Amino acid sequence: MFYHPVLEEAAPGKTVPPGKGKSGKKAAPTQAPTALQDQVRERPPVSTSPRPTPADGGQIIRATAPPPTQGPALGLRYAILKKHTEVAADTVFHKGDQVQLRIETNQPAYLYIISQGSSGAWKVRVPSAEVPGSNRVEARTPYEFPSKGQAFGFDNLTGAEKLFVIVSRDAVPDIQDQMGGLQGRPAVVESRLNIPDDKISQMRQLYSRDLIIEPVNPDTTGDKEARKEFAMYVVNPTGSPNSRLVADISLEHQ
Repeated sequence: MFYHPVLEEAAPGKTVPPGKGKSGKKAAPTQAPTALQDQVRERPPVSTSPRPTPADGGQIIRATAPPPTQGPALGLRYAILKKHTEVAADTVFHKGDQVQLRIETNQPAYLYIISQGSSGAWKVRVPSAEVPGSNRVEARTPYEFPSKGQAFGFDNLTGAEKLFVIVSRDAVPDIQDQMGGLQGRPAVVESRLNIPDDKISQMRQLYSRDLIIEPVNPDTTGDKEARKEFAMYVVNPTGSPNSRLVADISLEHQ
């Protein structure tokens, strides 16, 4: 799989790294909408009644501390595009096909995209070593990867091209540290951007806890008037300030 200029006119949407321009409109999903609409969970009202006092005049001490305040869930929507049209995640591609990855988050976040080639090595594609801060994405703004004017092109080698996506409220030190010092040093970029497979497995195991994953396709869309979509929704419902989520994407080609 390699980068290839897009032959057709690009649909509206931002690129990765982010650029200026109008973003594409997004139809409201009918699956897993709560987190992706950036809604804050309801919290129980604070009681204003006086605390009860024991008969002996002592003070009642709560056995446990009150739960911490939680924010909205962190959500990701991603879709595979072929000729700028969303296709099913299990689509089998062939030589000459061109595909893009469209990503959208419900909150500002840091985006990391790591790909695994036929050699088995994982390489960081986003952020770019040449563009510091290129992985900061805005809320509810679609981004296309590798860019609006480029697509993944498939050659005659069959198999599965794998992408590992990380969305995080804060920067991921393991990756950011590796990117540090690469700007302006193209000779070392190739070797420094490789990530061992066991490191990817470790991040996958750590960040995939408690995730809610929901596929959406025309068969699951209940609203007949809504635009038919092929997409995956991934939600971290914890609402913690350091929330992260991951997604594994496999592009099959024959």
